[in-house]
Amino acid sequence: ACPVEHEQEREQSAGGDCDPNYAGSCVPAGEGDVDCGEIPETDFEVVGEDVYGLDGGGEPGVACES
Repeated sequence: ACPVEHEQEREQSAGGDCDPNYAGSCVPAGEGDVDCGEIPETDFEVVGEDVYGLDGGGEPGVACES
């Protein structure tokens, strides 16, 4: 059997334009500045460096909290 643990992450990054520092949303990579208002999803995970400052200080590691 093939492991499917990171299947969603692979699907999101398949186009190559999603920042790998975020899981649960396709945050555009290399856009300079991205704000939560530009991303339809809320409450997704920061899995690396929060390069866009989307974790506003509520629950640690959660970006664009609703």
